[in-house]
Amino acid sequence: MPDVDPAVLTALDNASSGFISNRQVAVSLDSEAAGSPKAADHFEALRAALLFERQDGSLTGMYHGDPEDPWPTDPKMVPSETQELWALYAEHAAHPGIRGHLHDLLRACGHGRRHLHAQGAIAGYREGAAIFWAADEQPAGQVRAVHAVTDALDLALTWGQTDLRDRVVRDMVAMVEEILDGPEQRDGLLRALLEPLQQEGSVEAKVSELLDRAIGHVSNPHLKVTFLRVKRSRARDAESAKAIEQQIVEIMLQHAEAASGALKPMLLSDAATAARNFGLGDLHDEAVLKMQSINTQDLGLVRLGGRVEQLKELTDLYLARIEGAPTLKEALWAVVLPDSPPAGSGATAKRAASVLAESAPFVATIASGRLNPNGPVPVSAEGVDGRTAIQARYHLLAMEMEGLRIEAQLDRIRERFNPDEEELIDVFTPNQLAPDWRLRMLAHAFQHFWLHEDDAAIHLALPQVEGLLREILRSRGVTVIQVPKGETPGGVSQLGRLITDMREAGFTEDWIRSIRLLLTDGEQGMNLRNDVLHGLTVCPPRHRIALVLQAALLLLREIHMEGDLGAGEPSAT
Repeated sequence: MPDVDPAVLTALDNASSGFISNRQVAVSLDSEAAGSPKAADHFEALRAALLFERQDGSLTGMYHGDPEDPWPTDPKMVPSETQELWALYAEHAAHPGIRGHLHDLLRACGHGRRHLHAQGAIAGYREGAAIFWAADEQPAGQVRAVHAVTDALDLALTWGQTDLRDRVVRDMVAMVEEILDGPEQRDGLLRALLEPLQQEGSVEAKVSELLDRAIGHVSNPHLKVTFLRVKRSRARDAESAKAIEQQIVEIMLQHAEAASGALKPMLLSDAATAARNFGLGDLHDEAVLKMQSINTQDLGLVRLGGRVEQLKELTDLYLARIEGAPTLKEALWAVVLPDSPPAGSGATAKRAASVLAESAPFVATIASGRLNPNGPVPVSAEGVDGRTAIQARYHLLAMEMEGLRIEAQLDRIRERFNPDEEELIDVFTPNQLAPDWRLRMLAHAFQHFWLHEDDAAIHLALPQVEGLLREILRSRGVTVIQVPKGETPGGVSQLGRLITDMREAGFTEDWIRSIRLLLTDGEQGMNLRNDVLHGLTVCPPRHRIALVLQAALLLLREIHMEGDLGAGEPSAT
């Protein structure tokens, strides 16, 4: 078994004197290591240990070391000889925060008697927390102290250390009381301490008292509501719970009233949602009316624009498909590639999101929210985007770019063939599945598009896309009507249900996603059918109308295949 190196121990104790962050100690040891080449292994083992950080309740290594032989990020993969070094310094280090961290690592490694390491970690964290709490460097010291005691509490609960848990709880209660008695507001620290304490039955009465004091102490309305929700979860009877719910919504409404710009309808929407969930009808109606009375010009929104340039080679490739088509029919079908939906594939979007999250991780943590200014109504709650949201943005950007290329294709068809209404109807008419009047309206939509009468084109095309989809699903045995049930009347499936049922009709997931983003997705997509036909937006840009016409061509092509007139051509399904 190795021995403690006196020089390394002295360097560790000096570096950890008055420290707050483990990284501070690691950096100091890095400079000390250069003067002690014989103890290089000890220095590196300690630097690696100090750069293990807690993430989602687990310890993860951030030290890389030699690029050819990087250090493991999982404590269980750390070599046994390194664990022995950590165990030595865990017993001899002067600062209890260092001892607690090393014992915690050894517990995670599975070294020796793990429950003894858990006890050592709890004891070290508790003692270290007292030092951090009183440190000269504030508020960083108190933040570190709160992390230490909450980690200690988690370990005590996990390892069934009842006596140690009670001591940690007393430490946490004392911290909360000191914050509440002090002149400065430490709202974040209060929350970090009170949330885990609410589960501690041994101090239930004390926690209730602290919650009441904290609600009166904090000025941040979000935190005040958070504490009220905790208090509501502890309410003994329905009457007390209802009074707290009333207080929660009233605070949310007051906060919303004090806000301005686009934030105001977002906050009113949150208040209305809370009131609805609590069954507070009067407050719900009040929030909705306040939101409805906001003028669009008061939102503080700015319309952004820009210029998008596409690769000429890619546009030329798309136009070449039109140039190479011998007939109008084949040129129109060339606008739809069955294996290339406009939003791209889900697999490609996942890869793109993964690359972006790794190369620009900040993108995945930017808070976002979307607002329909016509209401004004929040269409997606403010939150933190993860990779799923990045994927959605990728799909939408892909559709925007594809729309520009489809617009160019349709214009080239007009230049080459200049089809009149009857020529278009002749191409569109495959069998009796689509009625003549629907095909004539679609022909009108294309004619208006080519004349740059965009508002007429989109209003003609959108209902016919929905009608064509309903007819295809019906022909493939998919139920598109609902019979009356009780007091619920019967009817036909609406577009959202029809798009979901495309899966049952054999359409691919990628095409279903493209149609949904184009027509009905109000949170992440273009939502053209809902926004245009409900009068919630001005006429969309021409390239988006081109996407709707492409969707119509996709469905017409499917109908042609139903009539066996497109034999030999690949299908989108």
